[in-house]
Amino acid sequence: MRSEEGERWLGLTHEILRSEGVEVRTLNASEVQGLLHGGDFDDVRLGLYTPKDAIFWSVELSMAYAHLASRNGAEFRWGRGALSVHRANGVWEVQDGTTTHTTSNLILACGAWTKKLLAELGHPLPLAPFRTQAGVLRPFPLVDAFPTLHDTDLNIYVRPAMQGRILVGNGTWPDEVDPNRDSPRADPDFLDRMTSQVRSLFPEWSTLHAEAAWAGVSVASQDAFPLVGKVPRADGLFVATGFNGFGAMRAGSLARHLADGIIDDRWESLFPADPARFPNGAMSFPPRPEFSIRDDGSSSPSGKTDRSLPATPPLPLDSPATRYRTLQSLYEVDKLDLPPLSDWFDAFLPLFTKDAIRCRGEVQIAEGEEQGVSGVYLGNPAERTVSIFTHTRCVAEHFLSLPGRGEIYTEHDWAPGADVINIMLADLRDWNPDRPLRNPVRVADARDLPQVLALIREVHGPVDLAWFETLPRPEEICFVSEVNGRIVGASWLTVVGANGRGHSLAVHPRYRRLGIGTDMLVARMLWLKGRGVPQVISEIYEDNLSAMTAAERAGMTKVGRMFVYHRT
Repeated sequence: MRSEEGERWLGLTHEILRSEGVEVRTLNASEVQGLLHGGDFDDVRLGLYTPKDAIFWSVELSMAYAHLASRNGAEFRWGRGALSVHRANGVWEVQDGTTTHTTSNLILACGAWTKKLLAELGHPLPLAPFRTQAGVLRPFPLVDAFPTLHDTDLNIYVRPAMQGRILVGNGTWPDEVDPNRDSPRADPDFLDRMTSQVRSLFPEWSTLHAEAAWAGVSVASQDAFPLVGKVPRADGLFVATGFNGFGAMRAGSLARHLADGIIDDRWESLFPADPARFPNGAMSFPPRPEFSIRDDGSSSPSGKTDRSLPATPPLPLDSPATRYRTLQSLYEVDKLDLPPLSDWFDAFLPLFTKDAIRCRGEVQIAEGEEQGVSGVYLGNPAERTVSIFTHTRCVAEHFLSLPGRGEIYTEHDWAPGADVINIMLADLRDWNPDRPLRNPVRVADARDLPQVLALIREVHGPVDLAWFETLPRPEEICFVSEVNGRIVGASWLTVVGANGRGHSLAVHPRYRRLGIGTDMLVARMLWLKGRGVPQVISEIYEDNLSAMTAAERAGMTKVGRMFVYHRT
């Protein structure tokens, strides 16, 4: 906050959060600057920091809710036609195309279309669908993780996104819109405004390119509180709407209270969200979505009075029924329908899986009847390494418990005691080398393989020849550097579609500190840029300072982390 009034409101918010047991602390301008590297926040009077906040994807959360509901007896009937609702013979009838569903209790949770349906049923409520927008910007240099920033003075939020990008949003229109006519495309002036404001907040980002943008329709209520509960004067009709843009945060908890209310006919816990608090039905008002806090006479910067919504016990996310099977042929890999399992290596995962089979390694997949493949386990017995790709804890814990020795690589720190590996990335569309190569680097051919193997053995020890026996392959390119006819440096580049991955860099100890490592990295990037491949990624141990320095000199940026566990 940059104003006295904003400072007062943020201080009040701090006290409310602290009284509810939330870990929170206030920040001065220099502390804000320390958390948001590269930013300019000298004019900030007060900041608020909640270190245990998290980021989630609302689509994945919705799928998890649906999966849990299905496992607990819910039946999903997906409609494909025009929807109409009416009451007949004491029950509600929902017609979807040629199919009619009947029910004694009906919940309308139709998002931006809820207002129209309620009005058609003769039970209008004060709701206002409003347009909101978000976009993804590519900064240069790319960024590592940082806390989500809500700048309430600029009315903007900025948070890290995939592959070193940032997500920006709050292109909220202050007018009601028709969800049937609203465009899913973001407005050009929204992106211009977001880009300008982010550049003013983070002047160290020399360029910002818009990569994606979209718009959607949310629903505001008159008092910024949801409407969840019984629709007044309508038997068996319930509603869940008016989340004011915060539905993903609130919907799960409020849905549980709504279900409990319908079953037990007890509504005390949902009193602040009671739709009957508007006895006059529908009222016209401009949407001003905010996050309400509590009813104690305090107010937000806009002067709105806040009331508290109930806390909810944790949802029991027990592990779904998962089976594990082993793959033994490349044909089986081609038949797999792999969902997103990796923040960084989804494009390479089919190739990694085939390489494990080619090298006589172990490949296991986790899958369920409903959710499909949820994890991949790749083991290399010769090198005693395992790589795990999953976003599901129960799958990761199963893979981690498998017997064996060596190292296990994961993208999430599933357990304590892991070493950190930095993810380095360069977007080659924004990159140009800042100096010429000091050492000759060229693409190797088959005749160089004996010398490359000898170098790798000298630098890293014994070599598993199984992978080298699969060469040459078009997706694997080796770069070498020579001194007096001797290969003293080698590195590899994997290319899959529009994605490059650098790996396995080795420089002979006698020829280090000559810039050979950096030159090979730059050569790989020049080779990719010349072929129109937009980005390259590499993994480097955090304590490998020389490799980290070489990557940064070449123009790569740390954008994330992986973790390695050592089994004995």
